[in-house]
Amino acid sequence: MTMVLPSKLLHVNYAKPLRKWLLKNFESIVIISFEKRAFSVLEDTIILMGVKGNAKTPKVWFVTVNPEEDLLSIDVQGEFENYTSFSPKADEKWTKYIIPPRILKAYLKIMEKTRDKITTLDELGKVTIGVVTGDNRFFTLTAQEAERWNIEKKYLVPLISRAE
Repeated sequence: MTMVLPSKLLHVNYAKPLRKWLLKNFESIVIISFEKRAFSVLEDTIILMGVKGNAKTPKVWFVTVNPEEDLLSIDVQGEFENYTSFSPKADEKWTKYIIPPRILKAYLKIMEKTRDKITTLDELGKVTIGVVTGDNRFFTLTAQEAERWNIEKKYLVPLISRAE
């Protein structure tokens, strides 16, 4: 199986069942991510390739390419010996595996050494995907727009519509 999918499937909670299904039904999985957006779309994408079969611990390879032309250099018939395989869990976020291995290793080393000195965002508050409206221009209002429409404050919720 080969599919082009949104990269969000590597980390969003609603994709846990998909990640679980992948680990249960495929003996090997290759996830190719891109350093820059690919396919001329406004969504970060991945290519997911899987070989059907049951394995207690399926092999999962995370490969990062840049630019799109590097796809031609990947030996899809090979066993990906040049890449590190992982055994991710369905419940965890898989985004950490698309970080190049040397950078991931350095990051994990820093995190281990500074664990008692770092405050994470989840310790300060609840961080979630808050709202998906489909049309922020219509569903998210400025204070002036809410006042113009006479919307009572009890029906308004403050939000950060874009983290960028």
